[in-house]
Amino acid sequence: KIVTVDERVHGLAAPFVGSDNRRGARAAAELALARGHRRFGIIAGPTGLWTAEQRLAGYREALAAGGIDPDTVPTVRGDYRLESGRQAAAQLLPQEPTVILAANDLMAVGCLQHALGAGLRVPQDLSVVGYDDVPLATVVTPALTTVRQPAREMGRVAAKLLLDGIEERDVPESVDLAPELIVRESLA
Repeated sequence: KIVTVDERVHGLAAPFVGSDNRRGARAAAELALARGHRRFGIIAGPTGLWTAEQRLAGYREALAAGGIDPDTVPTVRGDYRLESGRQAAAQLLPQEPTVILAANDLMAVGCLQHALGAGLRVPQDLSVVGYDDVPLATVVTPALTTVRQPAREMGRVAAKLLLDGIEERDVPESVDLAPELIVRESLA
């Protein structure tokens, strides 16, 4: 028996447990819009990964609803690693965004490092928002505004579904848990 967690696998008919990535990304972008940001940059995740595509779709939906054409927002693809966040920031900063939305916290921290190294003040000159709420998000300065996935609950539900499947009980096709927006100091 198989249960997938946090990443849907195309063509695999297995129960899935995750958080609503699209909803979480939309909430992050909506908060930036509510705080007056109009010049965005996006560091998207790898092409073809379900989580990356859902997060990008959520950002784009919120921007469109906020009156910003998402096709005009500079978007750079990263690979969910710190260095790709630095490289993406180097490409985005010349376009003078006031906020960069990163599809995960490691890329957001890489972006933060690059911005600080370039002499920008975060969040006064540039705001940065991540996704996942990894432990690193609380130890960087400034602490990272991010979207928390309910990781423990996802693991608990996945284990239950796996055991139910082994015992041949009915198992839902998909369980999407609610993410939580965590507001810290990196968003002006």
